[in-house]
Amino acid sequence: MKQKMTNYSDSGLSTKITFQSFFEKIYSNPETEDACLCLQDKYNININVLLFCCWSAIQNHPYLEQSDIQTIMTRITPWNQSVIKALRDLRLSIPNFYINDKLSSLYNLVLKNELFAIKAEQALIMQMTQHLKRQSQNETNPTNRASNNIFNYINQQNITLHKIDLEKIHRIILKTVIPA
Repeated sequence: MKQKMTNYSDSGLSTKITFQSFFEKIYSNPETEDACLCLQDKYNININVLLFCCWSAIQNHPYLEQSDIQTIMTRITPWNQSVIKALRDLRLSIPNFYINDKLSSLYNLVLKNELFAIKAEQALIMQMTQHLKRQSQNETNPTNRASNNIFNYINQQNITLHKIDLEKIHRIILKTVIPA
């Protein structure tokens, strides 16, 4: 599923990289992938939303308010719970000792479908961008915007992060907003 570049005419800015391309590039870094998966497993943080918070910041979009996050979450939660989580649970239920044996093709098929469902969720998120509030912003630093976006998401989800996990958030922001 190829995603079109979106033009944000109300802000006068156009995207330079699609969210899906951004996600694939960032998630291909093992350090970022590890931090994202840890946050997902420990706090049920949605990696798509987490990385959307960063992508939005580097695209110079205005802050994502908690109400913006709620709009996105309302749209994607049914899909995430009934499709992505179900596929992930199925994939994780396949015992490791079978993966290289008789069930490896089943494992790979489930993984392929899970990844496709994640891309579909990214498209749902992008559909919601037209419904987001366009707040004026004084902050020009994308690192600060990404941090604000992420913590609005975390607060909206009523998540209290452990100190070590705050460091993971910081690492994700640095790897996404200030790529090497």
